[in-house]
Amino acid sequence: MPFSVSLSRFQSEPNSERFIIRHLTGNPEEAQQARTDRLREACEKKCPKLAAWKRDKGARTVLALEDNDMWTTNQGIVAETYLPLTQARDDRPDETYLVSTHLGDKLWFAWPILVDDRSIYDLEGPDGQSVCWEIYPAELEALTQR
Repeated sequence: MPFSVSLSRFQSEPNSERFIIRHLTGNPEEAQQARTDRLREACEKKCPKLAAWKRDKGARTVLALEDNDMWTTNQGIVAETYLPLTQARDDRPDETYLVSTHLGDKLWFAWPILVDDRSIYDLEGPDGQSVCWEIYPAELEALTQR
């Protein structure tokens, strides 16, 4: 196989044996560096384009980041990586969201990572949980011809 696999066997009930196949990502520092590189590249490509729309058209700019990996990515990890990358940028978007699409075409979740100067940590609900929205892709309307 082209990736590491760990097999764990445990006894869940008397006389019942099961095992789990667990995906490993390797070195955590390398995974974090790859995540930082991807988010830096996204900022370098998208932020100047969005800033031009804001400058030329007075648009409110929104950057949507997609997460299709439920095992190694979540809104907290993305926020911890993204927020320092954009702190010093003059061209950062007005709003940045993480859209988790790993459940396929049935249900997505969107988390606000940064809205104006408020991060995901400032936008928590009253119970301390991150604010997120459910999106049903089947109900979305295509706005482009792509």
